[in-house]
Amino acid sequence: MKTIRKFAAFAAACLAITGLGITSLHADATTRTFQMPSSSPAPALRDPAGKLLTAWEKLNDGDHKGAEIELLALVASPEFKRAQVRLRFTAYVGLSICQSASGDSQGAYGSILRAGAVAPGLRNVEYWKALLAAAITTNRQYVAADALSAALLVDPVKAQAIDIDIIWTVMDSTREMNDGGYHRHMVQQALWQAGYSPDDEAKRTGLQSFWAELFEYDVDRGENDQARSYLKAITDPYQIVRLRADKRYRQALLDDSRYTDKDAVTQRYLDYVRAQATAQPRRIAAMHMLAEALRNSGQAAESLAVSDAALAKVNSAPAGQPAFDDLVDNLRWMLDTRAKALSRLGRWDDALYAAQAARDEAERQKKDTASQAINLGEMLYRLERPQEALRAVRDMNENTASPYGMSEVAQVKACAYAQLGDKAKARAATDSLLENPNLDPESVRAALLCMDDKDGLAKIILGRLEDPLTRNYELASNQGYAPRPNLTPFLATMARRLDDVLHRPDVSAALARYGVVESYAITAPDDGVW
Repeated sequence: MKTIRKFAAFAAACLAITGLGITSLHADATTRTFQMPSSSPAPALRDPAGKLLTAWEKLNDGDHKGAEIELLALVASPEFKRAQVRLRFTAYVGLSICQSASGDSQGAYGSILRAGAVAPGLRNVEYWKALLAAAITTNRQYVAADALSAALLVDPVKAQAIDIDIIWTVMDSTREMNDGGYHRHMVQQALWQAGYSPDDEAKRTGLQSFWAELFEYDVDRGENDQARSYLKAITDPYQIVRLRADKRYRQALLDDSRYTDKDAVTQRYLDYVRAQATAQPRRIAAMHMLAEALRNSGQAAESLAVSDAALAKVNSAPAGQPAFDDLVDNLRWMLDTRAKALSRLGRWDDALYAAQAARDEAERQKKDTASQAINLGEMLYRLERPQEALRAVRDMNENTASPYGMSEVAQVKACAYAQLGDKAKARAATDSLLENPNLDPESVRAALLCMDDKDGLAKIILGRLEDPLTRNYELASNQGYAPRPNLTPFLATMARRLDDVLHRPDVSAALARYGVVESYAITAPDDGVW
């Protein structure tokens, strides 16, 4: 996540808090003084409320440095300690904004924390959102998870405005916490209790992995009836595959007759996304979800037809009257989906052009530029165009991409360098992925396959199967999915290498020990490899 985006989220949350007290402070700012004993020397600052208002006027004018100087003087004054709680709370919030604007993220975090400490009763949803943003900025993952949970539960209605990308940032960090999964479950439960549901259909679907994990948690505790309450929110067949594959959860799932027939699960999802596309004619995201579902169910031509129909509407709409209301957020994803449908049909040149169009649209909107550049890089190396693949991701760094995005960049580099015969650089990129193999296991798998490191991949698969927290994700990656049609020669080579690994005696024995491998009519999920 970009630093500037972190500050924007932090400042927006802080500014929203300020409605708690500025107006009431203004009413008597010119008359309020704090009485001191007559024997005391005259204080240097007799009007904390007026000082706060002066600082806030500078802040609103964009003079963050001037406001910070005023606020630092205010909080250091002896009168500040005797000022009303609301004033002190608001002063620390304002100081947080100023410190963040000047790049002092640690100071900003400390100030927003002090605001909450002096006035616990004023910690509303905006306060928790501000603390959440500050904690993310300063890499305090545990605090971020706590703040997110609090924001969701203190005001579920207003919490719906929390950016789904921030939620994913927090959830990604919980995988690395040494807490036995406590914070991950805490956030998931808060999301469920708050009824968190983004308007964007594509983003809403992404939450279903959380509901599947809540199902697992309750089954582990023997609460099967409670566990099945989460199933009603799961429509994505890949989440059902994950639960079916794991012996720990398989029976609890199959006790519900809706999930015994694999093909029926897929058909229900197709019916669902068709209904969403019909019900939301102004949202291209709903059309995008339908196109994806069709492609993954082996209907690439139908998927392309849905994408082309939606894009035809976009191109024929009169100026100033867009065909869809969510083009800024989702046009690039429809272009990306079109590229994948074209690749399934073997129209690789057209697919590459569509991937470039998705990248260009992301750059125009300045949204998801890293994701689309990475997707383009992946397509290029799969077409055995490694130099172009490297150029596609050359501008990616920690300031322009998330840690997850950087792992995908490492995958592109590992595969491109392997194709170029530069073993040292390919190994360096792969080793960077292996430092945190569970952050993006699909990229780890791709890099190791590109390196033809079958022993390394087998070791990763066995380790993930043995770990209860990653087991069914790994099981789901290794099911008998329908083969993807029209593979490039390079992809066909990768598929053979993967098949060799999965049929090793130690790997196949571990798959049988922990799970059930079944055949499915759907292709592997898009975040899978080959």
